[in-house]
Amino acid sequence: MEDFAGCFLLVLVFIIVPALLRALIRGFQTDPDGINARNSAILRHVQDAQRKGLTVKCVDDQIPTKDGSSLPIKKIVVSGSLITPMENQPAIVRVVLLDITDAPEDPAPIFCLLPDLCDEDGVFQVAQPTTIPYQFSEVSEMVIGAVPLFALVSARKGPRKIRLLVFFADPDDAMRVFAQGMATFAYKQEIPGYIEIGERTKAHERQIACLALAISAADGHIDEREHTIIRRFFSERFADLDDAAERRKKVTEALQETLTVLQARRLDAKTLIGKLCHELQSGGETNVAQAAYELCVQVVAADEAVDPREQEALDFIAKSLALPPRFVREIHDRNLRLSMYDDAEDEALVGMPAGLPLDKKIQFLNEEFRKWRSRATNKDPQIAAEATLRLERIAKLRRQLSDA
Repeated sequence: MEDFAGCFLLVLVFIIVPALLRALIRGFQTDPDGINARNSAILRHVQDAQRKGLTVKCVDDQIPTKDGSSLPIKKIVVSGSLITPMENQPAIVRVVLLDITDAPEDPAPIFCLLPDLCDEDGVFQVAQPTTIPYQFSEVSEMVIGAVPLFALVSARKGPRKIRLLVFFADPDDAMRVFAQGMATFAYKQEIPGYIEIGERTKAHERQIACLALAISAADGHIDEREHTIIRRFFSERFADLDDAAERRKKVTEALQETLTVLQARRLDAKTLIGKLCHELQSGGETNVAQAAYELCVQVVAADEAVDPREQEALDFIAKSLALPPRFVREIHDRNLRLSMYDDAEDEALVGMPAGLPLDKKIQFLNEEFRKWRSRATNKDPQIAAEATLRLERIAKLRRQLSDA
């Protein structure tokens, strides 16, 4: 958005307004009725621009990858008028996606797998700060961002109808909107949607709950904060469900049984984790396995510390569930901070897979550097601080590899 101001065509301020004021002063002495007519014409022009809002287009495009392939995106292109109460108006450009396929009057949220393009719940959201330089400005075919189609998760698998909303709003008052517009585009969800994942997860709720409890015991004790994360996970999934009470009862009973087994030492945590991973993996539900792993990571992060035994357990679970390394890194990036690790090698801290040859290590560090550099200026101070720490570790490892 650095070139945002350059995209504006000056309409009134600095060029037309001074000349208009001189004309008004001269004309007021001879033709006050004419002055009122011209003022009314300007007001009608402003009001008409406000009513029209922004024209928003979603343009198909591709971004190349290092292996020579490409990933699909939608470029967001806007045209229209921006009207603000003052010059150099601070603003936030917000982009929201909604799934209107099944119920346009009650749209469903769209989730995103990229941490930089979602809120704390994983829902797609862009909120980019900018400055609108003039009180009345026109934009034409201005690209304000892109939607990563390859990283979206809608309600269900198959053809979907997505509504995209764009707002230029006051950063201190989200209800104060300077301009807005929307567009609709077709999207095909290739993987099961989150509603389907939820339905499939129901059949594996017992294993997921018990696995989360087992990993909370991996460091030798079960923290109340970890138990809270597990309860909240299922409370959110049971909210507004007709059979919520029955499902909550079954999960609670499974947790109590597992806690009894662990406390009586009839099974140790590692053996139980292996047994539960086998049950989840044999079900063949990749998305269920991913949901289980993400809950385990959140449980580990609950007490703000990653014990070496917990890290070992996470590695074991990721391997047992055959989870893609990129997915594992994304979940760790979203939930685990460097400050949570007391005793870990630098390579492990930045998520580098063990046993890489030198050239692959350098390639991995370069990719991580680009990823975290883009987050160093994030508006969330925690994300920005984490990015700074990561970049320092990456730079240290780069120096070590260079010396080697």
